[in-house]
Amino acid sequence: FTMGDKLAEAKEMMKLGEKAMNKKNMFFKKSPDWETAADCFQKAAMIFRQPNVKQLPEAIAAFEKAAESHGKNGAHFYAASAMENAGNILRDMKAVAAAGKHYEQAAGFFLDSGKNDKAAELILKAAKSQSQSHSQISHKPSSLSLHCLWQGIMPNQL
Repeated sequence: FTMGDKLAEAKEMMKLGEKAMNKKNMFFKKSPDWETAADCFQKAAMIFRQPNVKQLPEAIAAFEKAAESHGKNGAHFYAASAMENAGNILRDMKAVAAAGKHYEQAAGFFLDSGKNDKAAELILKAAKSQSQSHSQISHKPSSLSLHCLWQGIMPNQL
């Protein structure tokens, strides 16, 4: 496969994902197929991220749409993984503040799926990325971090 073939495949997956999100039932009411949408966006993200394709902004957008679709389908663990992947790409692109926000969203999804240890790990990743961000240093902890502290969810207790 050439890069052009892979890129075309990824773009087609994005179209199919959008189509699944906007699916209508026989009464023309919106009836999204979140599972199909999530699978399409996930496949597109994986292709966009490949070293020979390397369309990183598109990969981030696809992972975000995958996370949204998984979340709406109640698959919080998969939503968290997709959002973490987007955060990792942003971190590698040195967009650490944006990476931190994605890690916090991923942590929320991990909490929703009962994976407190993974949530705590992501909150630490978010804090680390925030501390590396010189332009947008936030001395205020996020509401999610405060929630985890309130709930007593700390990595050293897991």
